[in-house]
Amino acid sequence: MIFMSERKDILVTGCCGGMGSAICKKLIEQNYRVFGIDKVITTESSENFILFECDVTSAESVKNVALGHDMAAATCEKASTCKRTGCDHTQGKALGHDMTKATCTEDGKCKRTGCDHVEKALGHDWSGEWKIIKEATATEEGKKETYCVRGCGQKKVAVIPVVGEADNDNGNIEKDAEVNLEAPVDEATIDNKKDELLKAKNI
Repeated sequence: MIFMSERKDILVTGCCGGMGSAICKKLIEQNYRVFGIDKVITTESSENFILFECDVTSAESVKNVALGHDMAAATCEKASTCKRTGCDHTQGKALGHDMTKATCTEDGKCKRTGCDHVEKALGHDWSGEWKIIKEATATEEGKKETYCVRGCGQKKVAVIPVVGEADNDNGNIEKDAEVNLEAPVDEATIDNKKDELLKAKNI
C-alpha cells in the first residue's frame, strides 16, 4: 500500500518483500523519500529510504513505531534494545568486554560498570632452566631456583639432595671399623678359641 504527501514523501508497507522492494527502488529513482515498513527488515536505511520494523496488524507494534524507540544502552554482551513492551528493535552491536589483563595470580576483569565477566589467572609458566644457588654437600642439602617466563618476577626454589657416602645394601651409610692396637689381649679368650678350633678339626 502506498500513501503520498505533497512533499513527495511516500509510506510503503511491505517494503522488503519482492514487489514492495521493487516499488521502493523505483520511487527512490524518481527522487521520492520513501518511508518503508515491514515486519522483517532485510536491508539498510539510507537518506531517501527510511525503514521501520513494524507489524501493521499489531496495535502495540504500531504504537511503538509511532512513539519512537526507547533504547536501553548497549552492554558488553548485548546490543542496544528498545525497552518498550512488544518491541524487539536492536541498534548497533554489543560493546564487547574491556578487560584488565590477567596475570599469573590475578584474574582479568571487565572494567565496564555492571559487568562481572572474569578471565581466569594464567598461572605461572616455569622455565625449564635451573640455577644452583647453594651446592649440596655430604651433610647439607643444596638449593636451586627457576623463574616464571611470563615476567612476573616469581621464582621457585627446589632442594638438591645431600651428596653422601656410598650406600650399603641396607641403604645405610657404612663406615670402616676402628682398631685400637694398644688394647689389652684377653689370653683366656684366645686359649678357648684355640680349643674350639682343635675340636672342630678332630685334632
